[in-house]
Amino acid sequence: QVLRLDSSVGTWQADLDSMKGADLSTGIPFSYCLRLTVLKEIHVTRDSTGASIDKKLLVATGVAHVGMKARDTALSIFVRDAGTGAWTNTHLYVRVAGSKTPMDIEVYDDPVTGQQRIFLLVTGIGITSSLFDSASG
Repeated sequence: QVLRLDSSVGTWQADLDSMKGADLSTGIPFSYCLRLTVLKEIHVTRDSTGASIDKKLLVATGVAHVGMKARDTALSIFVRDAGTGAWTNTHLYVRVAGSKTPMDIEVYDDPVTGQQRIFLLVTGIGITSSLFDSASG
């Protein structure tokens, strides 16, 4: 879970429940993400087309069990839009053998290509990267 406290006199509330908030639309039967290992805010200023944007995103990642066999795991990524407060979820490396513990996430401005890449370091996989897709939010 990711908890939040809205005021100094408030009570803690679950902002994200990684067991209930998972996206199962890809056909996985369930997603048990018991422990999130990275929680980091990133600031994206360019999308995949190179257009200027201003998005602050809170990213939470962890290993999810997505089936009954020991190797039925995936990398579960939750992203919270600071503007709306909504969390979205996706899974990468579904049922790919090996450890998938996320370790860090960074945004990098490539001076050669002009692209802004988001890098995710994952044990057993290595470093994966992507661009922010404004069309999908």
